[in-house]
Amino acid sequence: MPDRALLVNPENVPFLFLAGALALLLIALLSAAEASFISANRVQIHNLARSGNRGAQLVEDLLANYDHLFGTIRLTVTLLTVLFAVITLLLGIYYFGWNVYALTALAAAVVAVLGQITPWRLAAAHAEAVAPVLAWFVRGLMVVAGWPTALFMKLPELLLRMGGKPPTRRSPFLSEEELRLLLEIRGEQGTIEKTEWQMVERVFEFGDRQAYEVMIPRTDIVGVPKGMTVADFLRKVYARAPHAAYPVYEGSLDHIVGILHLKDVVMGLARETITLTSPIDSLMREPYFVPETKNISELLAEMQERNQSVAVVVDEFGGTAGLITINELTSEIVGRLGDERPQGEEGV
Repeated sequence: MPDRALLVNPENVPFLFLAGALALLLIALLSAAEASFISANRVQIHNLARSGNRGAQLVEDLLANYDHLFGTIRLTVTLLTVLFAVITLLLGIYYFGWNVYALTALAAAVVAVLGQITPWRLAAAHAEAVAPVLAWFVRGLMVVAGWPTALFMKLPELLLRMGGKPPTRRSPFLSEEELRLLLEIRGEQGTIEKTEWQMVERVFEFGDRQAYEVMIPRTDIVGVPKGMTVADFLRKVYARAPHAAYPVYEGSLDHIVGILHLKDVVMGLARETITLTSPIDSLMREPYFVPETKNISELLAEMQERNQSVAVVVDEFGGTAGLITINELTSEIVGRLGDERPQGEEGV
């Protein structure tokens, strides 16, 4: 068996200790960085970035190149782990002899506990604070080790192409199926509230629904005939069916010519721009028409953009099928307020 001194020069022992400690520290930092990037709340990171936090801005830049980022981290961790194992073997042989199996197990245990598990858990628990700080370190690593990583990542792509299967890019975002599964697991574990789970489920369902599924049907619409006076409106319509807005029709509900908002009536009377004998025609706003097959996710965005609170839903023949309020749309996501909403403020 070779002399230990042939493997390790006594003068190099301090250097090996230093190199081993540095390798373990770098493994721990990279594990913490990976955990923080994966666990960080993207919304909070984005808000920090918008407020001028350079570290958060750097996190977003790094995550934009998802495959390259985590490929660089994993490759570097692998190389550092091999380096740490070799150093542990050399020092172990120098001090304790040739029990290679025990030394290998020791190196693996040290890397697992001090280099990966502990920093991973600590970083994941404080991801939003850790990620912007470690982003600078990872950015420096990307500059130094980015091109070797790119070469290594090209090799499996080349093999896939040679096998006739083009490589696919991993999206940094969860698919709907993945997110549903994650929510189901978190719900079973009790780490997410039932109301939060239900809200996310409603968001998924929201994007697949059409206007006719959530509209107030024609039979439930309370309209106001064109030319009615303010006094008659308050006494005959609002007193019997108090709502925030009403469609104004001419002849029948199939000919809606405007939308009357209660707040416009109140403001007009308060400012004395109208009287109780004034017709409501001057107060009505231009109606906003949408087809009954309109996707409600697109409809909500359009209503917010146009500053519309009410949309008239028309059928394939141009007749009035129903009405949709922005309150109805948002309640499809957050749920109905039920008894928390004062009577008479239920919309149209």
